[in-house]
Amino acid sequence: MPVFKRLSKLGVMLVLLTLLLIGVFPASSQDNPVATLDPVQGLVQHLVAGAPNNQWITINRAIPVVEGDSIRTDSAGLAYLTFFEGVETEILPNTVLKVGQFQVDELAVDPTFQITLEVSAGAMHHQVNQVVNAQSHYEVYTPAAAITVRGTNFWNKTNSLSEAAVFSEQGTVEVFGIDLNGQLGPSALIPDKLSLEVTGQGQLGILEPFDSLPSYPALAPLAPMTCGNAVCEAGEETVCAIDCQVFPNCGDRICTAEEGENPVTCAVDCVPAFRGQPDLPGSQQTTLPVVPTEPCRVIATNAFVQIRVGPGFNRGILDYLDANQPFDVLGQAPGNDGSLWWQLLVPNVAQAWVNQVDVTATGDCARVGEADAPPIIFAQPTAAPVATTAPGMTPVPTSATLMISFVADRYTIPQGECAVLSWDVEGIKEVYYQGKGVIGHDQRTECPRSDTTYTLMVVTMDDKTVYRTIDIIVQTTTLF
Repeated sequence: MPVFKRLSKLGVMLVLLTLLLIGVFPASSQDNPVATLDPVQGLVQHLVAGAPNNQWITINRAIPVVEGDSIRTDSAGLAYLTFFEGVETEILPNTVLKVGQFQVDELAVDPTFQITLEVSAGAMHHQVNQVVNAQSHYEVYTPAAAITVRGTNFWNKTNSLSEAAVFSEQGTVEVFGIDLNGQLGPSALIPDKLSLEVTGQGQLGILEPFDSLPSYPALAPLAPMTCGNAVCEAGEETVCAIDCQVFPNCGDRICTAEEGENPVTCAVDCVPAFRGQPDLPGSQQTTLPVVPTEPCRVIATNAFVQIRVGPGFNRGILDYLDANQPFDVLGQAPGNDGSLWWQLLVPNVAQAWVNQVDVTATGDCARVGEADAPPIIFAQPTAAPVATTAPGMTPVPTSATLMISFVADRYTIPQGECAVLSWDVEGIKEVYYQGKGVIGHDQRTECPRSDTTYTLMVVTMDDKTVYRTIDIIVQTTTLF
């Protein structure tokens, strides 16, 4: 957690001013700091407002920044830029940005501010949680897009072709296109959980859900202060590409990441030209199409897909899925053997699970989350009946709910070994195992010499016959 990351707005400003007065920061930090730049890892460089482009300074401690200062990171770089509590950004790798306008009206009845950032390349994560009135603005400009928000959590990224993408994680983001002449085009609102791409010509794409966000870099040390002095010094070989590597194709106007080119090592190829900051108010908002997302559903193409009371072949079989009828997916979970199972919404069934390989899935199933598997409930021994009952007859109160569980401890066995088949049934009249009448809760040990199918037949309270089968596969050993 950065030192200044959770300070209040007033606290940040007072601390920075105090450090300037006692000489902790160099004079190049200037007066009127507006934010704190805190390097986390990799190469993080700072360029004082108005300084030539060859005077980037590598930093490895928190420093104040002012309006007009620029910041850049290499492929391992990561830094925090904190204006005050509730307005914070993460600067991801290969990013170049400039701190534009910063205005605060603390004397107003409802304090307001305006913050503007120019992001030429790379990606950033913005958390703007304190913008609570219509007069406050947080604006991000890229070569082809302008972004404005009033309280949200969003990401943006820009590549060397000026193409941009905006991801609204929480809240609403408004995005404007900026054409090649720097003119502002139509805008669109991005609700949370949707994203929008903007072409290099400033044309808005379509709204669609996102499966991933810009990624954080792998852990790396901070680059030393000497990185960037054009001398590959001892210890810089793996952390300072700008000093220690040669980029023979830099200048061909193609940003080749595979060769190590990035906004730090080859700005001429990897940082597109900025088109300015056209005023945002007064633009014509347009309505964009949203990529339709159908819910995840599954269909059984035959009548033999088993519904189990939980994920896994060790769970009881409840029923069979109706063929050619779609069922909504509620979640997914693995079975005890690593198989994957869908939890389905089946009328009047509390837990309905099917093996994923047994059904056909359609819709947006990639976004289905994990479901909590119900606990395994082991059947309790049944009390001895008071009256003698003929084999195959298991007295059950007429109000009992039908439940049939027929499972094996193993479904594939080596030749010469055995499997234990167990059944637990409720709400039935009769139950038969391999054609012989049995009690409702029992088990058998079977040692087949070849593949064998075992059958449990149940007669329900309304005199319907229900069959459950288990296939035991016997693995034979071949001698050479």
